[in-house]
Amino acid sequence: MIYGYTKPPQAVKDGIVQRLAIFYKSLSEDELIEKSGAPEYVPVAIEELTIEGKIEFINGRYVLKGNN
Repeated sequence: MIYGYTKPPQAVKDGIVQRLAIFYKSLSEDELIEKSGAPEYVPVAIEELTIEGKIEFINGRYVLKGNN
């Protein structure tokens, strides 16, 4: 484990994907943080989902990859 790095719970990552797939076409980072039950994990979860290729950042908003 890298010092100062906390792996986000899978539920946070799943929640982000679910929100983008079902409820919203796109969300900003602030909106994702606001809607999360564990906002402290959202920035790391966003980074991991982006690296995994599940979401992408377009015009200041996050969308599911392939749904833009």
